[in-house]
Amino acid sequence: MTIPTSTSSAYQARDLPRALRAAQEALAANPHSIFAHILVGDLLQAQGDLPQALAAYESALSEFRRQHPHGPAPPLLLVQKSARLRAQVRLLR
Repeated sequence: MTIPTSTSSAYQARDLPRALRAAQEALAANPHSIFAHILVGDLLQAQGDLPQALAAYESALSEFRRQHPHGPAPPLLLVQKSARLRAQVRLLR
């Protein structure tokens, strides 16, 4: 999947709310897109919404496992992002 043009241009302009809306629209159009879940998580994290970013990363992991029930392991970067954010969210509570 490629980054929707509106997401890419909004991100480059540092218009994170607009980039997030575009990413969420891409996710709504294809809720099985692991990449879209990760992109939404990255944008939420960039805006400081750590609990929702964590939820997006966890959704990406769940979708990955749904699509690959018998292997391979989820991408290490995604697992690390989720674990780091989970620890940060716990510290905020």
